[in-house]
Amino acid sequence: FVLNNLVQNAFAHGQAPVRIRLSESGEKIRITVEDQGSCEFDSIKTMSEAFVKSQKSQGMGLGLNIASTILAEWGSRLEFKPHPTSFAIVLRPCPPSQ
Repeated sequence: FVLNNLVQNAFAHGQAPVRIRLSESGEKIRITVEDQGSCEFDSIKTMSEAFVKSQKSQGMGLGLNIASTILAEWGSRLEFKPHPTSFAIVLRPCPPSQ
């Protein structure tokens, strides 16, 4: 859901080209979705509040809120840069199963 939301938003609200990158650093995995547009918001905190949406959005303004909540439950996070628009899912490793 998290990655799907970011990719759909990039195509719906961003500007081409949309790039998706996967990288690994230490034990963390980063999945970045970037387009060449600019975002009207400057803060991931504001954007990920429930029912906050851009003027162009036809959705309910819940996608980033749900994505951020899921990542927080996983002990991971969502990073944002406004120009060009870039969202990165930073996943921490899963603890070993016992």
